[in-house]
Amino acid sequence: MSVSSVASEVLSKPSSSAPTTASPSVTAASPGAVKGITKESPKETFMKLLVAQLEHQNPLSPMDNNQFTQQLAQFTSLEQLQSMNTNLSALMQAQTMANGLQAATLIGKQVQAQANTTHVPKPGEATPFQYTLAADSANVQIDVLDQAGKTTRTINTRNQKAGPQTLTWDGKDAVGKPLPAGNYHFQVAATDKAGKPVTVEESLQGIVEGVTYDGNHPYLIVGGNRVELSALTNIKQTK
Repeated sequence: MSVSSVASEVLSKPSSSAPTTASPSVTAASPGAVKGITKESPKETFMKLLVAQLEHQNPLSPMDNNQFTQQLAQFTSLEQLQSMNTNLSALMQAQTMANGLQAATLIGKQVQAQANTTHVPKPGEATPFQYTLAADSANVQIDVLDQAGKTTRTINTRNQKAGPQTLTWDGKDAVGKPLPAGNYHFQVAATDKAGKPVTVEESLQGIVEGVTYDGNHPYLIVGGNRVELSALTNIKQTK
């Protein structure tokens, strides 16, 4: 007989001290009595069921030792998994706190990060595009996208040397209308004189102005843009 097979019997078994005759009236339990009931832990429940299983086993066909050992091993494994889950949750909380403290120490420092965002603080103004070309490029195209992924502006430039590049723009759309304040993305595509693609790495550089949190996740604020800590490629102390 397994633990599960006696569970219903044990839970529904009447107390030996309970009266055999029904009382003429039934009184509802008071709220205080209900609040006093405590919920058993899974370990206590398992041990009660295991003891009940041993009490109800057939004397002529006692419980198999292998089956008994397997049930104990299963419960031990479950306990270990629950303990591991608790420890992992505590570790994640500690790591989140450490990331937050690390982010706060970067305020006022100059950083560079892998990012393709540009910020429009107000209509008619925007943070520059920053990217690195792997080789000399004859043609460079920059597409500015809004939060929905729609292209709002395309900027073309020619004959840029290999290395870091910074391109200032006016925060306006294709018809010269100032874009609404907010964060935008940009994509850079470049080709050399032979028309072959040139590898481009978009980046973001600036002073860390503050730290913001999305849930428990910290982000640096650089030029109005949110930057992941994991995206940082360079940190410098400002003079």
